[in-house]
Amino acid sequence: MSDWVVGKNLGFSYDGAVKPREDVALILEKQGYKSLDIPQFGEGDLSALEQIQAGESVIWQYPTYTNQPNYDLNVAKKVHAAKGFAIAIVHDVDCLRGFGGELEDAVKVLNEFDWLILLTDKLGQVLTEAGLTTRWIVRQPWDYLIDQETPVTFSYKINYAGNLTKGKTAFLNDIEIPDGVSFKLYGENSDRREFKPSLNYAGAVQPKKLPEVLTDGFGLIWDGMLDETKHHSTDENKSYWGDYAKLTWPYKLSLYFAAGLPVLATKDSNAGRLIQDLKIGFVGDTLDELMEQVKNCTPEQYHEFQDNLKPLTHNVTNGAGIRMSIYRIAMI
Repeated sequence: MSDWVVGKNLGFSYDGAVKPREDVALILEKQGYKSLDIPQFGEGDLSALEQIQAGESVIWQYPTYTNQPNYDLNVAKKVHAAKGFAIAIVHDVDCLRGFGGELEDAVKVLNEFDWLILLTDKLGQVLTEAGLTTRWIVRQPWDYLIDQETPVTFSYKINYAGNLTKGKTAFLNDIEIPDGVSFKLYGENSDRREFKPSLNYAGAVQPKKLPEVLTDGFGLIWDGMLDETKHHSTDENKSYWGDYAKLTWPYKLSLYFAAGLPVLATKDSNAGRLIQDLKIGFVGDTLDELMEQVKNCTPEQYHEFQDNLKPLTHNVTNGAGIRMSIYRIAMI
């Protein structure tokens, strides 16, 4: 009898689509899980599920983006038809971040699984209010496996790495970098945008190598518009990024943890609450406020942030998040 995990051989992406899934599979393989070669992007194929036997568990990663309708739903049904046990790691709930679809439809799919591993209690509450009945637990921030740790030094640099599409990073059009602070931008420029020289666009770097180039300063978490904290998904001109940040662990957070960078985020986001609680960076209501805090940061304060970050760096780079989640489910 075996337990199985899906998430390997998914191709390549500069953003957070592939690496967190593959890291889950790599970590759980070391725990004795076998890998199921099932596509999660593009051409769908669930034939590998035919090898599941009664009593075996399958760790699925939701949502998937294939050309097959009801793909995630059919996974749970096929596992149950084999008298197996289906656990879904929920990366995103796309309708809550403005990607289309209805929450009721997402809940219908998630209700087919035996257990869910969610990102926050708030997300669990939103799903439960929409009719979720599947049992769920909340995980720690995403794991982020790296080849090597790189020393980090104090500076007044703000690093931003990730998806640079126009909608997700509209703030880059309007941001003004104050004197005494520098900015460094990493990511695939798929929209072929012209970035301001002050942003110091450094191109796309493989996710596994990104922590090795983030060697000084701070890591910024900010999506949407410059004044995103003033907008909500219920507004006439809907903006989902600020509201969604309260429900999730952004993958950028784990990237910065892996690199050892103190973090900048909005005060009322899920990441912002962690930053405040553990004293690992700055939070604010505006980007101007965050940049002013960076400008006034002392080396002593920065080194305190670094010391507080060390346990988090160890956890995300050693797979503690998913290992603890699976252990908790097994013990219930």
